Amino acid sequence: MEDIASDAAKTALPLAAAAAKPLIQKAMEKMLKRANGIDQNIIDAFKVEGREMTILCPESIQKYSLSIVAKETSFFNKKARFELGKARRTTIRSVTGLQSIDAVTMIDNGFELNLKKLKPGELYVLDVEYSLEDPNFLETLVNREVVNETPESDSTKYWMVAQLKHLESLKSQYGRIDLRDVDFNVNVGVHQDINTKIPNGFKEQIETLAQLTKRKGRGEKFNLFQKLLQIQNTKYGGKELELLSNVMELFTSTSFSKFVNVTTDFHYSNCEKGAGMYDYPFVMWPKFMKVTSRTDLGLNKPASNGMLVYKRGEFMSELERIFDKHVKA
Repeated sequence: MEDIASDAAKTALPLAAAAAKPLIQKAMEKMLKRANGIDQNIIDAFKVEGREMTILCPESIQKYSLSIVAKETSFFNKKARFELGKARRTTIRSVTGLQSIDAVTMIDNGFELNLKKLKPGELYVLDVEYSLEDPNFLETLVNREVVNETPESDSTKYWMVAQLKHLESLKSQYGRIDLRDVDFNVNVGVHQDINTKIPNGFKEQIETLAQLTKRKGRGEKFNLFQKLLQIQNTKYGGKELELLSNVMELFTSTSFSKFVNVTTDFHYSNCEKGAGMYDYPFVMWPKFMKVTSRTDLGLNKPASNGMLVYKRGEFMSELERIFDKHVKA
């Protein structure tokens, strides 16, 4: 696995990455400018013990955290104001009590800290969150590669590699810049398994019902009704809606997750249906399921390797079980 993942990682930086470097640098400059502004405003009232910057990927949020020790304040120095742009969320908590302190007031262009509510000499953690302005920043920052192995009789494996681009652009005086829960999507093909296990008789019923929903001439519609009446006498006749419901349930996030296993540096997050196999108004058998896994990246861990296993044998067995259960006696 390590050799395959290593080879994939070597190909994970396309030539287009060179064009992304200025965009990454520009976005980082904006984030560091905010962090520097907080540092400059806070030194009069606090001693900074440590700092960390985190990018919360699903929410597209920059989170800047500082461990700070409150200084003695004068009678006139009651508040510290930070006008660095609208913050999404700001909290300050005591390390000793692990409880948030009601000392933050949000203002139009930032936030204020009420210094009178903080004890001199006590260690606090200040967390400030800002929304990332560039919606494409994360796509620009992270390269993702999927290597699909030849399907086996009972499973299909997808090797996954996520890698930060241009590490030098991420290095700063803050030491650590971490990306949390980077999304990694894999399109897991299911259409062949569906075609293999859904009986032809049932497919014909669904196709006939679908044709009846479309604009047809009177004679053509009558013929379709006659065909449907004949199909009703087959082993699946009269159970179309119940069968459809049971089959479609397999493609919900809760059900399909049972047929997916994610290992190594990634963890399973969610899945959803991809494009449909047929243009039916009431049937959505997907060509593939989009499975989302997540991983963490940072300067200390610039690449993640993992594997997604689609347990196609178990999926097909479950499809077969649904139709066996509804065979007309």
